[in-house]
Amino acid sequence: MKKYFRLAGFGVVFSTRAKGEQIGNALVDVLSELDENNTLVIEFSGVEAVSYSFMDQLLRQLILALPQSTKSNKTLAIAGWSMDLLPVVDKALERRNCQLSSAHSLGRTDERLLICHGG
Repeated sequence: MKKYFRLAGFGVVFSTRAKGEQIGNALVDVLSELDENNTLVIEFSGVEAVSYSFMDQLLRQLILALPQSTKSNKTLAIAGWSMDLLPVVDKALERRNCQLSSAHSLGRTDERLLICHGG
């Protein structure tokens, strides 16, 4: 099962670490309530701009919250990003040693599994 977290519900422009922390805390709360073997999809549709600082802080919090146990099968995905957001998202993913799995479409053509190795 997938649960969607729509960033546009919090605004359309995200530019600070403080905002990244606020949204990250909300995502961590949702992730903690997610059943095993489920996916939390971070939905970027409707978001016009994100800063590197925002994305870096958001990823930092998600990496810390991801289940460290191999017994847990909760996963994260990203969907709905525009080409305008891609350079910033890519830079933050690279900095945090994360990638979007191009091999794993989760239903929609723009949904990609978020794989992080720490950082």
